[in-house]
Amino acid sequence: MEKKNNPKARLDDAHQFLLESVEKEKAGDTVKMIDQVLCETLEGYPASVQREKVADRMVKAGPEYSRPHFEAVKAEIEKTPTAKRKDFTAKGELLDPEPKNEKPDL
Repeated sequence: MEKKNNPKARLDDAHQFLLESVEKEKAGDTVKMIDQVLCETLEGYPASVQREKVADRMVKAGPEYSRPHFEAVKAEIEKTPTAKRKDFTAKGELLDPEPKNEKPDL
C-alpha cells in the first residue's frame, strides 16, 4: 500500500520528522511547541528518552527564558522509572538508532 493511502504510515513519517526536528531545534519557543504537539499525538512521548534528552539540552544550553519550562519537564520525566521510559530508537520504532550523517552532494 502506498504511503499516501496509508494514514498510519503518513502519521509515522510526521512523528519521525517532528522527533528529528525537536532534537535539532535551538529556539526555545519552537522546541516547546514541537514538544507539545508530540505529547498530544505520540503515545509514549511524554515520558520518553528523547523528550528527556531534549529537556536536558534545553536546560543546559537553551535560551534563558525557556529553562524553567524544560526544568519542569525534566523533573516530571525523572519521576518515571528509567526502565519504563519509551525509547523511539529501539528496533522497529520511529527513529534510526544510528542516524546517518548525510552530506549534501556538491
